Order: sequence, then structure tokens, then C-alpha cells
Amino acid sequence: GGLGTLIGPIVGVISLQWLSLKLGEFDIINNLIILGAILVALVLLLPKGVVPSIRDGLWQLLLLRRSPRSEEKEAKPKPAKEPAE
Repeated sequence: GGLGTLIGPIVGVISLQWLSLKLGEFDIINNLIILGAILVALVLLLPKGVVPSIRDGLWQLLLLRRSPRSEEKEAKPKPAKEPAE
């Protein structure tokens, strides 16, 4: 969600409740340990949050898919004009 947003925490709580219900169907698994491990992993791996991390990842993917020709055009400097004598 991030600071100052409301939709992220709401979606997060709904997702965690759904996951808790699904994990609760199995009698062998202690769902609190699993949920705790998932939360710790998300906080450590995605410190900016889920949506910004996905958005940044997609942006990087789009930048990598740019054609090499457009990069070559941008990289070559224009020749300087010769001064008139």
C-alpha cells in the first residue's frame, strides 16, 4: 500500500484472510507460521510494496525490450560544425 494509500492495505488484508482460510482447510499445517513466513518474505523481498515492485519490474522489462537501433541513434553524438574562416 505505502504511506498515504488506502487500497493497498485493504487488498492486503483481504488477501491474507483468504489465504488464512485456504490454509485452515489443512489440519496438518499451522497457518499462523505459514502466514508469518509469507509476511516476512514479502517485507524483505519487496520493501516498496507489491504493486510498485511489479510496476518497476515491468518498466525495466519494457526498457530492455527497446530495439538496439534506437539506442545506437541516441548514443551517437552529432558532429560539430566546423567554424568558418
